[in-house]
Amino acid sequence: MVGLSNTLPSPSSFRSCEVIAARRVSRNSSGTARAAQRHAAPSSADMTEADLHVCKSGLQSDEPADPVDEARTWGEYLTRAEARGPGDYGQAMERIERRYRLPARLLWTLRYRPPKDLFVKSYRALKAAYDAERSRQMRLLSHELAITEAIAGDSPASVRAARSLVDANLP
Repeated sequence: MVGLSNTLPSPSSFRSCEVIAARRVSRNSSGTARAAQRHAAPSSADMTEADLHVCKSGLQSDEPADPVDEARTWGEYLTRAEARGPGDYGQAMERIERRYRLPARLLWTLRYRPPKDLFVKSYRALKAAYDAERSRQMRLLSHELAITEAIAGDSPASVRAARSLVDANLP
């Protein structure tokens, strides 16, 4: 096998990405692992091939690269919000069809056989349904939050966190 320096990039090129180190953790006299060494980045002198595994999450962007992927995400959100259990996805798609006038076949296609292209009319209808469902969920959360504030007051941290979420997402 050719040396690592000829086949792998230099360790300095991984400074911006998260390095997952599959290192042996040294043990102190009592036999417990030292957390500082477990989470410390390896130095360039003692790096092995196993140390150079790079996380994919550092290389992926948060936004979908394709409108079809974005539409697929919206369809999954709508279906999960409407489904009552694991076996209810077909009926959930039909309820979404009746509520938002989206073809259930579009939701089925996005879930099971994503197309290469998507009509603009379908994309916009799916976006409108997604926005309507999110605003409906925020209104429901706001109502439940008002009930919780009446019972528990606004002092618990969870109530304050939910209130900030509602305030940030409601128009």
